[in-house]
Amino acid sequence: HDPFWLVNGDIIANVSPKPFLQMWQRSKLLSAVWLTDRSGPRTVELEGNIIKTFRSNRPGTKGTFTMCGVHLLSCRIVDYIDEGETCSLVTAYERGISAGERIAAVNPPNALWLDVGTPEGYLDAHEQLWQWRRNPPAPHLEVPASALRARRKFTRAGLKIRGFLCAEQSIRTDGGAVAENSVILGGVTLASSAKIIKAVVAPGAVVKGLATRLVFSANAAPDHRIRAAVSALGWPAKHTLATPLPPRGSARTFVRLSYGYKKAMLICYSIERPENAFYATHAQWLNAARLPVPRVLVDRPREQFCVMEDVGDRSLQDAAREMTADQINAIYKEVLRITVQWHNSIFECQPPPGICEPFSQALFKWEHDLFIEKLLVQRLGAPSLIVRKARRALQKIISTLMTQPQVLLHRDLQSSNIHIQNGKICFIDFQGMRMGPSLYDVASLLADPYVSLPPDTQDSLLETYARVSGNTDQNLQRLFWTAAVQRLAQALGAYGRLAARPETARFQFHIVPALIMLDRAARQLDDLDNLREVATWALEREKRLHQTGVPLR
Repeated sequence: HDPFWLVNGDIIANVSPKPFLQMWQRSKLLSAVWLTDRSGPRTVELEGNIIKTFRSNRPGTKGTFTMCGVHLLSCRIVDYIDEGETCSLVTAYERGISAGERIAAVNPPNALWLDVGTPEGYLDAHEQLWQWRRNPPAPHLEVPASALRARRKFTRAGLKIRGFLCAEQSIRTDGGAVAENSVILGGVTLASSAKIIKAVVAPGAVVKGLATRLVFSANAAPDHRIRAAVSALGWPAKHTLATPLPPRGSARTFVRLSYGYKKAMLICYSIERPENAFYATHAQWLNAARLPVPRVLVDRPREQFCVMEDVGDRSLQDAAREMTADQINAIYKEVLRITVQWHNSIFECQPPPGICEPFSQALFKWEHDLFIEKLLVQRLGAPSLIVRKARRALQKIISTLMTQPQVLLHRDLQSSNIHIQNGKICFIDFQGMRMGPSLYDVASLLADPYVSLPPDTQDSLLETYARVSGNTDQNLQRLFWTAAVQRLAQALGAYGRLAARPETARFQFHIVPALIMLDRAARQLDDLDNLREVATWALEREKRLHQTGVPLR
């Protein structure tokens, strides 16, 4: 019957229990929860000091908080968990709030909280402890003397150390290996070619070459599909490294597999979206059509995974930041040439198996609804007048797009899905390809908010597309900007949806450039004044949201 403490296992904390106990004594609570507004995904909102929601539609903005993982709980919490049910604490809390329970926030000003529940957080915490090594804020945050002795030992053995290194003494290393801002656990072997850069290396791994983020031996992988993939490749699991990539905006996970200098990309998926199962078969068809996509190495649809050729991490989105205007122009021209080849491939080969339904009025409208519901209404709190203007403006463009000839679209041809490796271009994320108007892909590329090409570059590249494709339509520019409105509505709806999730909240930072591009598109179309009003309104609200956390009404 007594209240009890619940403490997350994946945090480092230094916080007094007194504020929790004081809050508890003042009122009858279901829980007193430690929150911070200084870091983390910040998805919690308050009314006074009482939690209003755990699922803010404006995460990371002023007035939002992160749950730190220390709770003083009433035993009544079990009333909100069904017999035999497994659920998250947030689910139980939400049920309690619906039943009239109160959950109070505790935000001690000088408390220390570090989240070590991700590889990035785990490394950041070690770096913080290393910076505090001469003056730790609490005894349990001291760097142990054994860690300093291990560092000296490995330096004498020829390991080149940059930044901090936390390593157990049982690791084996040859001279020449490099370790930078990393954590290396027991029983690891580093070859002379090993370069450990911002990585957590799990016990027993044998590292040759580059290792980043999180690295573990495939024979110790928690997901059986990793072991199955390595077996299918014919690589020894003990000497194969697995490196999970950070979460993306889809129901798929990516794991880089490395055996010596051989590399491959494991893609694990669910079939909540049937198109996820099309990736391997589409890649095989596209390879046969001589289009630059990764080769399929293993396909196991029953186990819901495939293994593809690894085309590296450098996308056009990344490369464009470092390129001159001439270099950008040259590479986009080559991408447009490949895009035209992609569009025409359907007329030269048998249609690919399992292709998604073609673009239709219903699908165009679905993309509009995504934009209106996820961005305008749920994130920005749009009034009914703005919603009506958006619907009227977007409805006008459907009939124009439906009159255009249909080709085979990539469907998500943004810069992040175009990779560059050794000077060669490779397209990825094509599982949603379908028939539709060619300018949808062209607009996805040239009006992409990830890169935000300047207007004169867009015009020049659109002329290149017209020349390469043989499109002589006098209204090409108008059609391009019409398709850009459609694509940007889809992208903004997706950003709004993803921004509301803690694991993908980073997508909120693409909303402002996408709205600026939407406004540019609307300015090119003289009959879409309503859309310009909507874009201006949304841009003002989104900027205000980042500044204050409160959308204007």
